[in-house]
Amino acid sequence: ALLTHQFNHHWGASLAYYQTSEATLMGDGQNVDLIRRCDVRVARSFKTKRLDGELSLVVENLFNTHYLEFAENNEHKRRVRLNATLNF
Repeated sequence: ALLTHQFNHHWGASLAYYQTSEATLMGDGQNVDLIRRCDVRVARSFKTKRLDGELSLVVENLFNTHYLEFAENNEHKRRVRLNATLNF
């Protein structure tokens, strides 16, 4: 599920919810438990005489729910990143 909102010309935000049911995998993978995850994004667009772009802050796995994906070394925790897009 994805909910987005544009507050005004410059500010926007989104909230995403993901759910994957438990699965029994064949081969080398391990069984995967039920996974629920929320991501959030807040963005600010800008424009100057020379360039325009957007800065956004993204938080993946907002509630820091630890889960594994098909292999023991694929443990996911919260991730935060800052994205910058420049058009010139």
